[in-house]
Amino acid sequence: MKYTGCLRAIAKSFVKKTSKNHYVYITSCVLVLILLQLWAYEKKPEWILFKWKETIDKNYPLSQHFENANENNWLVSSDEHDISAKCVPNNELELTAAEAQCLRKALLNKFEQRQSSLNIQEQNAANNNRLLNFLVAILRQNCSNPEKKTEKEALEHDAEVLKFKLKDLEGKLQKSVTFLPLKDTRFAGLTDSEQTWFMSTLRVINDGGKLEFFSFPSDISNDRILCLQGRNAHDGSQNSYGFAWKMQLPINSTLLPGLTFVSDNYYDYSNPWHSLTALAGFVNWYKENECASPERFVLYHWGELVKTMGSWVSNIMHASLGRHVEVDSLEYGDGPVCFEKAVVMRRGIGRLSLDKRILLFDLIRCKVRKFCNASGGQRFINGIQVVNLTLLARTGSRSFENVSVVANVLEKECKKVSGCNFRLVHIANLTFCDQISVMSMTDILVTVHGAQLTDMIFMDKNSSVMEMFPKGWLELAGNGQYVFQWLASWSGMKHEGIWRDNEGPACPNPEKGSSHCFAFYKDLRVGHNETFLASWTADVLHKFKNRTNHLTDNGLSKEFIPVTCPCDHANTDDHLI
Repeated sequence: MKYTGCLRAIAKSFVKKTSKNHYVYITSCVLVLILLQLWAYEKKPEWILFKWKETIDKNYPLSQHFENANENNWLVSSDEHDISAKCVPNNELELTAAEAQCLRKALLNKFEQRQSSLNIQEQNAANNNRLLNFLVAILRQNCSNPEKKTEKEALEHDAEVLKFKLKDLEGKLQKSVTFLPLKDTRFAGLTDSEQTWFMSTLRVINDGGKLEFFSFPSDISNDRILCLQGRNAHDGSQNSYGFAWKMQLPINSTLLPGLTFVSDNYYDYSNPWHSLTALAGFVNWYKENECASPERFVLYHWGELVKTMGSWVSNIMHASLGRHVEVDSLEYGDGPVCFEKAVVMRRGIGRLSLDKRILLFDLIRCKVRKFCNASGGQRFINGIQVVNLTLLARTGSRSFENVSVVANVLEKECKKVSGCNFRLVHIANLTFCDQISVMSMTDILVTVHGAQLTDMIFMDKNSSVMEMFPKGWLELAGNGQYVFQWLASWSGMKHEGIWRDNEGPACPNPEKGSSHCFAFYKDLRVGHNETFLASWTADVLHKFKNRTNHLTDNGLSKEFIPVTCPCDHANTDDHLI
């Protein structure tokens, strides 16, 4: 210590000039001085480090890089004084400009090397202070005393110490991931507001009719990836989600590489209408993001895991995305499953504007018709405009009571129009690509309300739809009876109205309420009114011809098979399931 020589000289002087009686006095003075020196030495590190801060900030501003650091604890905390004391110079308390520059560079290099993966700025100020203080201690020792160690030894020492400290921080980060319920029962399941129960902490404000989706990692997750604890197929509130840094995943987690599409659906993934409106948004995202197709789907219904999707929508996704994409059941053990990249949709196409929906269904129509090699037929033959009228019949629930009579009425009206071709098609007999082929050659579609109407999106734009209902739907069905009117608008078709069957049995036990009665009426068979049906058909034929007779040039036949579609270059396989 710097006062040792002085104390020794004073002691010798007093010994020579005093008697033995003075030894006790001298010894006491020396002990007092030593105690004062030790006290000063113990207190020096803290205020010396504040002197360092002034020098560094003055010459090479550093504090701005550590926004969470507390001003009063920028480089030191009380439990690190023993480490800081080692760094105090023997002679001068002030840092030189060279020493400050050395400290600054070393601190920033060490800290920023790991900042991207650890995101240390997300930790609390106390953690930052302890880490910074520790770095200052070891780096100041190396900068001020280069003769004590070679550069290689110093770097190896620093690396080992940092490795230990960062390993400790990584462990804390792994345990710090907060998982929240996928299904937040505090909120309604399907609303027009920015709040919904699936991943309820994610909120967006509708922006000009754009598709609502969340992409991870991104700013909304502070560049963390999505992790799910979500295998429960019966109670969505038991499933959960959280966000973690890729280099510090939760303990016992599984990381799935590539892109994952995650969907939550208020209804199901089997019914063509419900599944199409839930998943079609991913086709829109695919087109607008360099045709990046996913490695897997992860599906939820009310936050409950769904392990399959219907074959119809699976084929739509296959054709539209250029490859078959499996539904992942997340069976990777008991730990969380994390996704390298994920796109989450919870409203389907619900917030997409009408003009963007029309473009979306143009894309799906193009991709699927091309995949199935559906030609679309001809508009004119020998100068006569062709009109294809199709009666699409169901079997079982909500089928026609007498499909032959309905077919006869339609065929009779069709024969009155030159170029009109009528055919009766039973949907149950068609493969997926058969359905696409029939629709691509249909100009006017007549059928009862049901899932088969979703196939209208594969007709040419400006085609017509005639929809029929069993008894009881008008009074009891709610908005569900209008979904195919909406789909006709979204896909560029003309919905030509509806006919409702008023004949049939009355609801048994109406006192049980509307839900009971609708369950009774929902799947009744549909009758007919020959007079109304003939007049309605004749009117629709007339309007269609007037609306479409300009779609050819000089009466020449025109093929409607698509030549190219967006993202054709991204197709990776050619076989539907």
